[in-house]
Amino acid sequence: MSITQHEAAALIVKHQKDAYGWDTTVKEILSNPWHKVVGYEWVAKTYYGMDNFYASLDEVTDPTDGMSVNVLVSAERYDNYLWLRGKWVFNSEVTIDMYK
Repeated sequence: MSITQHEAAALIVKHQKDAYGWDTTVKEILSNPWHKVVGYEWVAKTYYGMDNFYASLDEVTDPTDGMSVNVLVSAERYDNYLWLRGKWVFNSEVTIDMYK
């Protein structure tokens, strides 16, 4: 992961406040198993459009050859796609099970 556990938890707290109006704390988030925190982080990154996370490929504007994006399938899985020769090509699937 590109950010620390504390930074991930802070992003999740911000997302839960902005998207749902929930008042949670970093401590509450970090009390969850780490693989669950990772799933929450993916949802937050999709919500804010961070780190090439999208809800669907339709949200990607002006893809360039070799561009890689992550499409959130659920809070437990995202799919990675590459833009090659004018079309999206499925590259891989990532699940929270990888963080258990």
